Amino acid sequence: MTKTTKKVKEPVTIRYKALENGNQSIYLDIYHDGKRSYKFLKLYLIPETTPQAKVQNKNTMQAANAIKSQIILDIANGVAGISTATKKAAKITLQDWLVECIKYKENGNITAGTIWNYKKLRLHLERYNSKATLKETDKDFCVGFIKYLEGRMMKSTAKSYFALFKAVLNKAVKENLLERNPATMLDDDEKIKAKAANRDYLEIDELKLLLGSENKCKTDLMIAFFFSCFCGMRISDIRKLTWGDILTGDKQPKVRIVTKKTGKADFLPLSENAMRFLPQRNGAKDEAIVFNLPSQSRISIAIRKWAKPLIPNKHITFHTARHTFATTMLTLGADLYTVSKLLGHTNISTTQIYAEIVDKKKMEAVNLTNGIF
Repeated sequence: MTKTTKKVKEPVTIRYKALENGNQSIYLDIYHDGKRSYKFLKLYLIPETTPQAKVQNKNTMQAANAIKSQIILDIANGVAGISTATKKAAKITLQDWLVECIKYKENGNITAGTIWNYKKLRLHLERYNSKATLKETDKDFCVGFIKYLEGRMMKSTAKSYFALFKAVLNKAVKENLLERNPATMLDDDEKIKAKAANRDYLEIDELKLLLGSENKCKTDLMIAFFFSCFCGMRISDIRKLTWGDILTGDKQPKVRIVTKKTGKADFLPLSENAMRFLPQRNGAKDEAIVFNLPSQSRISIAIRKWAKPLIPNKHITFHTARHTFATTMLTLGADLYTVSKLLGHTNISTTQIYAEIVDKKKMEAVNLTNGIF
């Protein structure tokens, strides 16, 4: 009787992921040391609609099989790069890795707010799983962490924390501690889908109402708020605005901005209304700060205390001033491209959101006559 030989299962399997364009992405399913990992090869099979496509797919599969064979050989010899990364990752906990990331950020040019967000992320990861190592941070870990976040905060906040977590894992990939970022492997139905942010803005009549209270609340904060309503500057840019950035030599006054968000220098023309809401210079030097503003938390409290009694149906923050500038300009007839440039947007699709708000206002206005006649 012939003795049959049991086939040994290979540690690496070629798999495919269907893409929306009809192609298939080739990846390797690697099972080693009791752990599963995936390696996407950036190789793609195309629909075989022509003889040339068949030849191309044949060559692509040859390349995929060659990579698969090399990894199997590396695993057998115990020298695979993936093994090295896995061994390193098994020794480092997520908590320790977050500490390293925070130290790295603290040594760079980064705001205290961002550092605080990293520390809050570390706290949430500690509550979710305080003993997890980088090696244990797989797709299932990411899905579980998303559920943890969604159960404790608004979806928009959860999405922000997970984006930060994804960046932390990206750094681990760059440091050769992970083969691939598991947060990039989530299916669409596993990702956080936050609702679109509510962009509250002031109608022109509401802005006039707040302007009427100006003399009662004439502080640097309120003046800065109205200044933003008439020029659209972000609070981060207003905070660092110096008198040397205000240029009044030409016929049209303007302000020089190096935005914190884009890092690009630009010149923004200032209207008479915007100039009206600059404090008195009183001989201040060019390097002196124009607006002396409190912390972000105090700003939020002060604006809410000031604006809520006058406009109780809206959630008004300092950023509402920027939204107000955008919608006012579009309402008064400025074109979308110009408003986009005034706001410093790098992509006009960002400004399009404001145009949609104005279009909705127009539709609501024309429908006011429905049912009257």
